[in-house]
This record gives sequence, C-alpha cells and structure tokens, in this order.
Amino acid sequence: MEAVIPRLVAISLAAVTLLIALGRHAEARNGSPATDPSPLAECAGAESLPAGSGGSVSSPRVLEELVGRWEGSGQLFGAPATFVMSWTPVLDGRFLELEYEIRAAVRLKARADYRVAEGERLRGVWIDSRGEILSLAATATDSTLVTEWTSTTESGRTVYRIDGPATLEVCDFVSDGPGWRLFGVARYTRTAETPRP
Repeated sequence: MEAVIPRLVAISLAAVTLLIALGRHAEARNGSPATDPSPLAECAGAESLPAGSGGSVSSPRVLEELVGRWEGSGQLFGAPATFVMSWTPVLDGRFLELEYEIRAAVRLKARADYRVAEGERLRGVWIDSRGEILSLAATATDSTLVTEWTSTTESGRTVYRIDGPATLEVCDFVSDGPGWRLFGVARYTRTAETPRP
C-alpha cells in the first residue's frame, strides 16, 4: 500500500502537468492567452504570497475568522470535488485544530493542529488517511493564512483567504522545483459557528 500512494501522487501531478500543457497549447493556437472561467482563475497570484517559512503573525484575526464548520466545492487535479473542514480552538485556545475531508474520486481525511502564539510564526503538524505526516509553517494577515507543508515525499502550499463574513477561498499548490503548481481550488461557505473558548 505504501508504494501505491507515491504512484497516485505522481499520476495526479502528471494530470496537472497535462492540463497546464493543454492550456498553453490553446494559447499558442489562438495567439492569445486562454481565459479560464473556472475557479482555478481565482487563485492567480496566490503562489507569490509570503511563505510560512519566514515572517511572523502580524494579526491573528484570520485565525478567529476561520473558526467554524465550512463546506466547499471546486476542483482537485482538474476534476470536480467537494470539501468539508472545521476549525476549532483547542487546549485553552493555544492550538487551532483543522479537521478536513475531500469527497471526490480521490478521498482524504486529515487533521492538523496549529500552535497559536502572538508574534510568532505558526507551526503545526498534519496527519492524514494516506498515513502522511506533514510539518506546517504558516503566516497570517487579517484575511489570509498561508501554510507551507513538507514531508519526506512532498511539499506544497495552501492559501486560505477569507472573502467575506461567511465565504472562504482555498488554493492548493505543490512544489515543482523552482515554483508552485496549482492543483486544487475551492470556495467554501460557513455552515456553522464553532464555540470559541
């Protein structure tokens, strides 16, 4: 089973590469950049936001805004997917716990815990149903949480951006060497408030 997961990741990355190549082919054929009416266009520029490996938490407001249960839909590796996540303060508010689920052809359940400390970078750990353990390093602003995740087999970045009082955009990128390649995007709506400590 352990050998199957890296192959699935490689196949998924190949699919993303193919989608990018098809987009470039369309641009070359039409002589102009292809317009992307899909939700993937919403993530333009998100890969250049400050990384979790540097800086400090300038404001934890986004952490307060994330608290609650969220349901979303979007694309994962170019295919439709639905998502559910819940953010809850735990251990006297010293940590923020994320429970996450992908409901698509590729199914995944995960949990992450972020250490919340004023004036420090956010650090945490992610565990998931693939058996992966990812180290997390994040920075926050009033409306955005940028998390970089790494393990021995993968690295990437997830950008959580609050769009309004009950809406959230999430963009997922995987490292492709010198840059980032978008592989998932979703728009969420808050479905329930979670009690705050």
